[in-house]
Parts: sequence; C-alpha cells; structure tokens
Amino acid sequence: MVSAESMIVTANLQKYERAIADGMAALARDRIISRIWRKDWTVWHDDPTEIKNRLGWLTSPRSMEKELSGIRTFVRDIRKRDFTHALLLGMGG
Repeated sequence: MVSAESMIVTANLQKYERAIADGMAALARDRIISRIWRKDWTVWHDDPTEIKNRLGWLTSPRSMEKELSGIRTFVRDIRKRDFTHALLLGMGG
C-alpha cells in the first residue's frame, strides 16, 4: 500500500514563472473566463461547428437539479438489488 506521505511531490516552477505570469495576464486581458461562462466558442476555435454544442458542462450541475429525485430513486433501487459495482461509459471532451 502506498502511503499519502510517499505520494507528496514537490516541484520548483521557478523557470516557468514568466510563462505562467504571461499566461495569466493573457487570460485576464482576453477575458477568457467570462467568455467561457458566456459559452463563447471563439475562445477555442473560429468555427462554431465543433465547439458550440459542447459547452453544456458549464451549466450541467444546475440543469441536473431537476433530475435529482429520479437519480436518488434509481440509487435506492440499485442498492436494494445488492449491486456492488458500476461501469460508467461516456465520451470525454
């Protein structure tokens, strides 16, 4: 078994400080975070075809609230059947 202490890794990022600072400045200058929340596909690509319909993850927690009752019912039913494992398949983005 691997202990938590043996998993701690430290890194010296000093040689990357300028690149990190420049990247953070670009994020602020180009208003990337607010544009992503507005589902502005131009953050990634000039053509909306591959991006526009793939930004649902931004609002999925809120849109799934209405599904919680059904999810809880499903969980209760599965537990009653003594299932011990689940396999989740999906497409990443």
